[in-house]
Amino acid sequence: MKIQEVHTRSSEKGATLVEFAVVFPVAMMMIFGLIDLSLYFYYQSSMTNVARSTLRYTVTGRYAANPSAGGTNPDWLNRKQSAINEATRSLTPLLSLTPPKGEILFVNPDTGVALDNDLGGPGGKVKVIINQKISFLTPFAALIGSTTNVSGVDVPNTNYNLQVSTVYKSEGYVPKGNVTP
Repeated sequence: MKIQEVHTRSSEKGATLVEFAVVFPVAMMMIFGLIDLSLYFYYQSSMTNVARSTLRYTVTGRYAANPSAGGTNPDWLNRKQSAINEATRSLTPLLSLTPPKGEILFVNPDTGVALDNDLGGPGGKVKVIINQKISFLTPFAALIGSTTNVSGVDVPNTNYNLQVSTVYKSEGYVPKGNVTP
């Protein structure tokens, strides 16, 4: 009995290596692109939920007790700080409301003017705007973002500023001092 030897040509090994070299980077970009897209939708959904819960807290006229004040009759935080505390409590670990990564703004939707600490009275409109800087894994963000000039060379900017806003009309509520959190 004779055993036949199988010969593989070295050119076939080279062709396999070339195919791998062409397909692998494309496949990795697609995988990381899908991860970036998933992160984008995650950020957007999380920020929308934070904006809704914050605004809902705000328009009902609720106040939070000041955690640094002791005793049975605590001081009250202003409505703006109470709403920011609610937003911070609602955040997911990947989001931040502290500059420079993120911020939360309260504005009058009719005038665009920032609201003071009481956020208007009953029946007034409140708009919450949440800005968040997010980073992506791939340079695909440059397609929707911009480029950054580094040492005279434009490189894709993998940071993207995502903004979510929502508007509500404040409900009729009992003035501060008569409300318990």
